[in-house]
Parts: sequence; C-alpha cells; structure tokens
Amino acid sequence: MVNTEFIEALASKAPTPGGGGASAYVGVLASALASMVGNLTVGKKKYADVEERVQAELLELEATRLRLLELIDADAEAFAPLAAAYGMARDTDGAAAAQRAALQVALVDACEVPLEIMRQCVQVIESCVFMAKHGSVLAVSDAGAGAVLAKAALLAASLNVRINIASMDDAVRAGILKEADVPREIREVIGDTPSSRLDHFIHDIVTASMGRNDILMSERVEWAMKRMRAFMFENVYLNPVAKSEENKAEVLMETLYRHFMKHVEELPEEFLNLLSEGDVREQVVCDYVGAMTDRYAIATYERIYIPKYWSF
Repeated sequence: MVNTEFIEALASKAPTPGGGGASAYVGVLASALASMVGNLTVGKKKYADVEERVQAELLELEATRLRLLELIDADAEAFAPLAAAYGMARDTDGAAAAQRAALQVALVDACEVPLEIMRQCVQVIESCVFMAKHGSVLAVSDAGAGAVLAKAALLAASLNVRINIASMDDAVRAGILKEADVPREIREVIGDTPSSRLDHFIHDIVTASMGRNDILMSERVEWAMKRMRAFMFENVYLNPVAKSEENKAEVLMETLYRHFMKHVEELPEEFLNLLSEGDVREQVVCDYVGAMTDRYAIATYERIYIPKYWSF
C-alpha cells in the first residue's frame, strides 16, 4: 500500500529530494489526516449543523495537499541553480563577483519554496484545529496528530530558509553596522543574529496564529519588529554610506533599463513569456531590473559594458 519511491530517493546519496521536499511530504500527510477526520464526520446526523463547513474544509485541504505535492518537485528544482552558483569559478576578482551575484539571486529563489511550504502548513494546522473542534470525536487524536505533523513540517521548512539567509549579503557584511549596534531591547526580544530573529518570528507567528483566522504576531514581537524596521531605516537604508552611492546606483539602473529596452531578447525566459502574453515592455523590463540585487546588477553592468582584459 505504501509507495516507497520517494522514501528511497530521500535516503539515497542524491542531493534531492532533501529537507524541503521531506517537509512538504510531511505536510501532505498532515493534510491527509485532517481530511480523514472530515470524511469521518460528513454524513453523520450528529454533525449535521457543521456539514457544510466540513465539506468546505475538505475542499481546501485537497487543494493544499495538491499544492504541497507540487512543492516537493519545486524544492528539488530550486536546488539546481543554487548548486550551480556554489560551483561557479572564483579564481579572479571578476569571477568571484559574478559568482557572488549569482549566489545571491539563487539564495532568494531557494527561499521561496520552503516559505510557500510554511504557508501551506499554517493552513493545514488551521484545518486540523477546526477538525479537532468540530469533527468526529472518535478521530480527535488524528486531528491532533495532523497538527503536530504540520507544525513539524513548518519548522523543518524554516531550517532551509534559515540556512539560505545565513549566506545572504547584509549590512553587517557591508560594514555599515555591527550586530552590537542593534538596540539591546530589540535583541532581548528577537535575538542577536538574523537566523535567531527568523526563528523567533516563525515560532511566534505559529503560536500567535493557532486557532485564529489570521496570521498574527504577539504584541511583544510585533513591537520589536517595528522597532527593528525603524532602526534599519535610520541606520542602514538612509545611512550616509549607502546614500553616498545613490547617484551611481541611479545611473547604473537607468543604463541597464535602457539596455534591456533595446535588447529584450536578453531577458530571462520568464520575462519573455510575459511579453508574449501581452504585458507592456516598459513594465516587464522595469520589473526585471528592479528585482536585481545590488551585486547582480553590478555584475550585469560589468558583463555588458566593462571590457575584459586579456593576457597572452
């Protein structure tokens, strides 16, 4: 009855599937348990007053389950460009800059799938809570088991986000500030490092959102997040070091925009598809250039406009 193909692939030495795919798989199991409780509930006279709500919940669970199954493959696909970026040559300054730029793009993309897994798992947890409250009392433990599995899947997926964030460029690496510069009252609430802050946010959101029809933070963590945002604007985004480079950045971005307006054939496939679907060229090019990280924009500018030197 059990299809072990995915389990065997997971146990192999192949790089994929990995933790992200496993998280999605566990989310699927959690969703299935919640659906089982719902299916044991519908058609019973005792639960006639919640029949429609349970039926609606079952439809949502089916959609969530299908999405999580898609995310198993999506996670494996997202790993390929990340692995390629890590494997790029770094033997010259130019190659190292290009590798770093490609890595930054790949890291952001690699976070998208586990973040989506986390979002889907939050929905599964909500469904499990609903089934535990309104479903068949004979299966309440199954609803609880589903919630536990979904939470485990959510936390497991968050580890993928955390490890990718640790390799992203930030203000500390840029020398704009030190971790100790972050006010102590903020660090006491959400931690001393980007990864510990992510952990605090994830756990707090899961806890505060349980049994609610919304995604929430506790008042204390929300306060710290808003204070952190204000601190970042004052000390990073509007920092004189960053602002002093603003004119250069504007020239660079305007130059890239004009280049890709003339050479749309150089846009990535997904942006070319938008053009073929009728999207306005100016908007598509603006979206592409605007989505570039600093390093990727600089590396793209260098690739297009800066002559390479040759040695003989």
